[in-house]
Amino acid sequence: MVALALVFAVMVASFRFDPFHSSKDPITRIVPSRGAGVGRRGARTTRHLVAIIDHAAGKHIPAPCALVTVAQSHPAGRDAPSTPSAKVHPPMKSTSRPSKKKLLIASAALLSIGLTGSIATGAYFTDQKIVTDNQLTAGTVVLGNIADDPTSVTPVTFTNVLPIDDSTSAKIAANAKTFNVNVRNSGTAEIDWKATLSLTSSAFARQVRVSYSTDNGSTWSAPTFADNLNGVAINSTTALAANDTLPVKFRAWLPAATDNTAQGKSLTFSVTVNAIQAGAPWS
Repeated sequence: MVALALVFAVMVASFRFDPFHSSKDPITRIVPSRGAGVGRRGARTTRHLVAIIDHAAGKHIPAPCALVTVAQSHPAGRDAPSTPSAKVHPPMKSTSRPSKKKLLIASAALLSIGLTGSIATGAYFTDQKIVTDNQLTAGTVVLGNIADDPTSVTPVTFTNVLPIDDSTSAKIAANAKTFNVNVRNSGTAEIDWKATLSLTSSAFARQVRVSYSTDNGSTWSAPTFADNLNGVAINSTTALAANDTLPVKFRAWLPAATDNTAQGKSLTFSVTVNAIQAGAPWS
């Protein structure tokens, strides 16, 4: 329907509307009726189309013209006649050529009918929503200070380490000195981490006994001398959530057999904590 209307509009824009030539140029229009292979509905549609075009043009069939209706009909059981019968209608009066304004109005009407018929068949419920200024931000992996005071950048210091009876874990827990290296996730992503101790080997480092825990004191590593932890990485066992803190606990003590030569001795060590987004491989 839309295609028909558009073709019709182009014809009007390009030529003067006179689909049946001039009234001085007699022609004959053939309108099939029932039995001509188009059926009742086809013949009726064709006659209606001719009437619409005549009406849109503002005129009837030119006076010298005749409307010939071709009918092919034959009784049931017989072959169709070789020559179709024709009924000639009397000539009709002619009218003057329509104005361009009437032609444009007729074209617009046909175009409107075509578009309406097309759009109506696709009238479904619809909706649309547009959200602008959306953002995507990269996550961060940030470690906070390791001291018990999160705002402190002072090195960790523990003092008054004494010889104790370390024959049982209970005695160690009761008498050893404990300090924390706090792993603070100040970023937005979960992290895996590892802490590494670095110290200078010395006689005192080979006397001090150390044990550590990465699950907040539930389980502890086997006791060893501090000198043996130099360069050893202590790895996380679970991911640390954003804005969460995990204290890596250390215990330090001297064996009961330590003599007075160890009094007042000290050792200096560094703690390096590395973090990576959870699940990523360490290089």
